[in-house]
Parts: sequence; structure tokens; C-alpha cells
Amino acid sequence: MLSKLGDYLKWTTLTVAGLYLIAYIVLAVIRLSYPFELEWIEGAAVDHCRWLLAGNELYSLPTTDFVALNYPPFYYYVAALAMKLFGIGFFAPRLVSFISSLACFFLIYAIVKYETKKFIPAFLSASMYAAAYKFTGAWYDLARADSLQMLLILFSVYSVRRLKDIKGLIIAALALVLAFYTKQSTIIIVIALGGYLLFYHRKAFITYSLFWLSITAGIMLFLILKSDGWYYYYTFLIPGQHEVAKSFIISFWFDSFLKWLSPALIIIAAHSIFRSIISPDYSKVEDPDPIGDEFAFYTMLSGGLVLMAFVVMIHPVAYLNNLMPLVAGISILSGIAFWRLIIAAGNSHQWAVIIWIVMLLQFGQLFYFPHYQIPSQNDRKAGERLISLIKGIDGPVFVCDHGFYSVMANKASFAHRMAVKDVLDAKSVEFKGIRPSDILKNDIIDDIRSKRFAAIIMDFAHGEPYDDELVSQYYDFKGDIFGSPKQFFPVTGMQTRPQLIYVAKK
Repeated sequence: MLSKLGDYLKWTTLTVAGLYLIAYIVLAVIRLSYPFELEWIEGAAVDHCRWLLAGNELYSLPTTDFVALNYPPFYYYVAALAMKLFGIGFFAPRLVSFISSLACFFLIYAIVKYETKKFIPAFLSASMYAAAYKFTGAWYDLARADSLQMLLILFSVYSVRRLKDIKGLIIAALALVLAFYTKQSTIIIVIALGGYLLFYHRKAFITYSLFWLSITAGIMLFLILKSDGWYYYYTFLIPGQHEVAKSFIISFWFDSFLKWLSPALIIIAAHSIFRSIISPDYSKVEDPDPIGDEFAFYTMLSGGLVLMAFVVMIHPVAYLNNLMPLVAGISILSGIAFWRLIIAAGNSHQWAVIIWIVMLLQFGQLFYFPHYQIPSQNDRKAGERLISLIKGIDGPVFVCDHGFYSVMANKASFAHRMAVKDVLDAKSVEFKGIRPSDILKNDIIDDIRSKRFAAIIMDFAHGEPYDDELVSQYYDFKGDIFGSPKQFFPVTGMQTRPQLIYVAKK
């Protein structure tokens, strides 16, 4: 009876896991060609790629025309290259992220398959990462840098574990260099992997550290010199000014762990207890491992990935996409732990049933309705009307929060509000003898006062220097763009849309 129940649970869990994978792929393919933003900063990413393709320096004095987001450039270079092949728009950068996400699934599968030698735990681990799509903000396929960063991190992990020699260490270090120049938070994984190597294999640690540091320093020096120092301002000085929400320090562990990943954590904890207390000699790696203990490696790696998510999520402006490293780490570690427990259960069908139930519960806990992640036809039509409206205005239009929509209307784009806000919030930062925040604020105010723009379109009329009090002195408010309270909001991220239109006074 228990044997049949165990088989039923196994096939049910595998089926559910497979459905999550299929659901993600179908959703991503549908969303690839959507001509408008799925998330409100996607357009800024497209503008960054356009800026590079036009031969401009990405990191320079912030002006009304362009302000860089506070991220390193690797994703933008890759996406810009894709745009050369597929054209300007959302498709190319989304394609980069979509391919990266598929590669993440494969690497998670390959890592767990290598450690367990079995298909089932590898498939479950990859599917768990796919199942967490909505939990991590439905972000894997967006025109944002996160999936590329995760691909590079996972590739470094695979290289270290699979090759287990100096070549693997060099490949891993190089992948982490590129990951660091995709998002700065990679530094935590660099340190976590380095700490593991220091403990288990000092020669490997020296090789890894010297290679990573030398390449990273060389690229850093190049970017700083190329940008006349502005790369350092955008990617280090501005992020250093971000506030920490103290309430998030505690809520992170409950909202991001216990609420959504408790079954996977139970599996990991059960394996750790079994391994260290009940049967400490169990689950040794079959082949002698030149760089240390396999489960200790993934425990430290997962800890680094969790910490990577934590240090970003405690900032008020952070969104769910920053949980992607956490989910990747838990998916890998729980997959390995799950299979070790199944092996340990042996002929005990009772324990096997319990283990399968916990795994099935984890997939159930990540359930979401896929259709909510797809924009409606009404959204598409509303977007088309917006572009027609912008196109019909004679002169430049400052779409403060969605600059690429101006480009879609064959007009120039301007700095994105999020990038502007980051600079203005860093009021105390002096750089090159000036305060860039003051320079940018005055530049935007001067452009508003001089009526540089035929019209200004804002999502909301508050927050310097876009407040209604200033804009209304020089521009007439013409009302809300959308009649419906539900149309044209992005399907993920901050719920905002181009809403208010002001036209220059005669």
C-alpha cells in the first residue's frame, strides 16, 4: 500500500514539476514579442542599449538627456549586440534573458545530476527554480540583467564542481568576473566560493583569488579611465547611499523563507541532521574530491546566495527579482538533500512517502496563475493609443518614467525617473569637485522652465524635480491619459503607467 502511494506521489510530483517548466517557457515565448513594457524599467534598459549603439559613453555627467542606472555594463553590451541582430526594441534584451533563464535551468539540472548521478533530483531542482518564477517577480525573461547574472554564477559553480582542476577554477573566476560586471551583488558569491576554497584547498584559493582580482581590477581600471571616473560614481558611490529598511532585516526571513520555501528548508534541515547526527559517515562523495566535501560546498554556496538576496532586499526600493539567487541556491541544495534522504530511506516506504509529500508541498506552495503574467489585448491597444498620442504632438515629449515610448513615436528619449531619483537621492555625494545631484536637478528644472519639451508625460506629479507646482507654472495640465483605472499597468514590478499629460503654455 505504502509502496503504491510512494509511486503515486513520485509521478504526481514529477508531473507538477514538469508543468511549471512548460508554463514558464510558454509564458516567456508569449511575452517576448509584447511591444510595451512588462516592467516599468525595461524601457530604460532598451535606452541604455540604444545609447551604446549610438557610440555614447554609458557613464558620464548626468543630464536631462541621459542618466545611467547604477548597474555595471555587461548586460547592456550583450543586449546591444542582440539588438544589432534583431532590431531596436524589447525583443532582443528579453531574448538574452530568456536564453539565460533556460541555461540556468540546464545548469541547475547539470549540477544536481553530477552530484547525485540521477535524473529525478536534477529535474526537480531545475523545476523548482522554474516554479519560483512568480515568487521572484516573474522576472526571468524581462529586459533586465538578473537572469544573465544567474547564468554566469551557476556556470562558475558547475565549472568548479565538474572540472575540479586549475582549468575549472580559472573558468569559474572568469564567469564570476562577468557576473560582477553584470550586477555588483555577485561579490558575495565571489567571497563565499573563495572562503570555501580557503578552508578546503589553499592552493586552489590562491589561483582563484589572483585570477579574479587581477581581471576584475584590470576591467575596473579600464571602465574608470574610459568614463573619466563616472563609472565609479554610478556603480559604487550611488549604491552606497541607498537606505536600509530595518524592518526588512527581520521580515526578509519570514516573507522570503518560511512563507514560500519552508518545505525545501525542511528537506535540507532533515538531511543535515541525518548526515551529522544520525549517520555521520553517510553520503560521502563516491570519488575522492580534491576540493573538499560536496554538501559543505553547496551549503556554503547556498548561504552566499541567500546572503546575496538579503543584502539587496533590505533596501526599500528592492523588488522580488533579488530573490532569484536565494531560490537557485535552495533549489540545488534541496534537490541534493532530497535524493540523499530517499537513498537513506531505503526500503522504508513510510519515510519515502513523507519525503515525497514534503517535496510536493514545496511545488504547491509556489503555485500561481500563469495568465496573470500576460498583458491583455486592452493593454496592447492602450499602448498603441499612447504612442499615437505622443506621435501627434509637435515637438519633443518628455516621458519621464518610460523614455523608450518616445522613441517608439519617432522622437528623442530622455533620462528615466528611476535613474534620476538615484542621483538626486545621493545629495551628499561630491564627485570631481561638484555635486552631480545639483547639476542634474538644475538641468531638468532649466529645461522645464525654458519649455524645451512640447509636452511632459508623468506617471505621478510628485518628487523633485517633477512636482506639479513647478511643472504647472510652464505647462498646462491636460488630464489623465487613460480612462480605465486598470489599463496598461505592467504585469510585474511597480504598478505605474504614463498617466498625466502637460502641454507647454503658449
